[in-house]
Amino acid sequence: MTKHLEFIRSLPCLCCGRLGAEAHHLLRVPQEYLEPKKGYENLLIPKYNGRGLAMKNPDAFALPLCHKCHMNLHNDGNEKAFFEYLGLSNPAKFALDIFKLSGQYEKALDLIRWQRLGYVPRRKI
Repeated sequence: MTKHLEFIRSLPCLCCGRLGAEAHHLLRVPQEYLEPKKGYENLLIPKYNGRGLAMKNPDAFALPLCHKCHMNLHNDGNEKAFFEYLGLSNPAKFALDIFKLSGQYEKALDLIRWQRLGYVPRRKI
């Protein structure tokens, strides 16, 4: 397990605020957030590092969800609608913001609190 995933599991659930979160790897990440694979950068349609068949997205695209909320998301099957219901229109960007704060528990906790309160910080993370 990577240090970032350990960090994600130390945070409260993004949905309900419970402690004891699991790392939910986003199922769909826009290509703008992914890096092209080495050797494929200059192709007309480059290949990207991301999910493949039976693969997870990189750990940078993991969000903290408690077991109950994590199972609700997977049982519902609509990740986009789940995060939009939480007021999170761009979960990939939010996951990267948390990744930039990896290891900085208080700052990441503030970011999650702001999200749960519906506040979007104006300054760059």
